[in-house]
Amino acid sequence: MTRIPDASVIHSRLRLRQLRLMLALQEFGSLRRAADNIGMTQPAATKMLHEAEDLLGVELFERLPRGMRLTPAGELFLSHARGILDAIDRAVDAISDPPAPPGGPPSLADG
Repeated sequence: MTRIPDASVIHSRLRLRQLRLMLALQEFGSLRRAADNIGMTQPAATKMLHEAEDLLGVELFERLPRGMRLTPAGELFLSHARGILDAIDRAVDAISDPPAPPGGPPSLADG
């Protein structure tokens, strides 16, 4: 693999779907099952994983005769990837259920 690029390059090229694929691959240990889980074909998932590993400059998964396993770099990266996706979920939840305005919502006693 090549050297790890600057974060700005990774920000502009790494896609959330790649993170979802990696987390599914961690869970299922099989590229076919991970691809099925996120709704894509196995060849597309293979290409997407290679693109992500090339971009990051590290191998995230060890290819085994029957399945795949995280490398130490993959374990470290995916611990952060999970946090990124969790943060997005929290952000969506926050805008879906915004806090009450200051002073709270009006009540019947206010009328």
